[in-house]
Amino acid sequence: MKKTTFKTTLISSALLASSGAWAQSDGNKPTFFGEMGMGALKVDSRDLDTWAFDLTAGFKGLYKANGLKVAYTFNADFTGPVNDIDPLVYTRGGDDDTIYIRNAKVVLPTQYGAFVFGPRSSSGQYGDLYGAVTDFEYNELHARTGINRMFTQGDIINNLLAYASPTFAGWKLIVGSFTFNKYNDRDIDAMSYRALYSNGGFNFAFGQVLISDDQAATGEEEERNAATASYQWDHLSLMATVEQNDVPDGTVNDFTTYAVGGRYRINDNWSTALTYADKNHELEDLDNTAVIAQVRRHFGSQAYLFAETGQYDESPSNYAVGVNLKF
Repeated sequence: MKKTTFKTTLISSALLASSGAWAQSDGNKPTFFGEMGMGALKVDSRDLDTWAFDLTAGFKGLYKANGLKVAYTFNADFTGPVNDIDPLVYTRGGDDDTIYIRNAKVVLPTQYGAFVFGPRSSSGQYGDLYGAVTDFEYNELHARTGINRMFTQGDIINNLLAYASPTFAGWKLIVGSFTFNKYNDRDIDAMSYRALYSNGGFNFAFGQVLISDDQAATGEEEERNAATASYQWDHLSLMATVEQNDVPDGTVNDFTTYAVGGRYRINDNWSTALTYADKNHELEDLDNTAVIAQVRRHFGSQAYLFAETGQYDESPSNYAVGVNLKF
């Protein structure tokens, strides 16, 4: 995590988004983008609170010159400093008083595939294998969601080197490597791969994260295995995801989680979503289930009101309402 002040970060973002240094003679200019989701959150055993569900800003673009193409993305998450965080709640932006960098990466697209360099990056593994069943304002279920987490996969990754193949017969392969500890005489602390298939409304993907014994908390090699499938009709999408952790018996991550869900677009104005997740831990005291329901009232493609609840068997349940704006 990067600690800084609001003033420095906001000024830097504004300069980077508007600076003429980014504007080339062929019109390569970055696009400023962001998301603001604000509302109210009520968590069991905690008082009602106003809450920032999303508060991000950044820039992205594609630089082209003399045959070179570089896609770049930078965005920061400000939800940590503006929320009142304690052990019963979590935020996408990390801890109190911490501005969290969600993406600082470049991608080199070529006819042979794309090469990714990301000191900090949104996790493609999470987005491709878990994202369809966890598309909620508060209840995302990944590793950084505190005591309500249902999966070990995180939404953010550090020190990423990756390659994405061209699509062939509906399939694409993505492989990545990660270096977390710079002084353990191991250049690659973890590796991942995922294979994606798409055909019409049907999507299927599977993958693994392989964690070295030097990096794993248990001191033994660990594997995170995941697969997902979904189908999209005109107004209805259904999806299912499973994650299985191959770790030493009885450790904190020794569990398998299944999640199934659906999203239904009633009309241009209204949509609903429902997900059920079941974490089956080898230590029964650590089992948990979740039922997450959501209703959105859309106002075009970049604004909606929402009401959401996450009902958990063992950890605190929650209720959320608010508005989400994208720009």
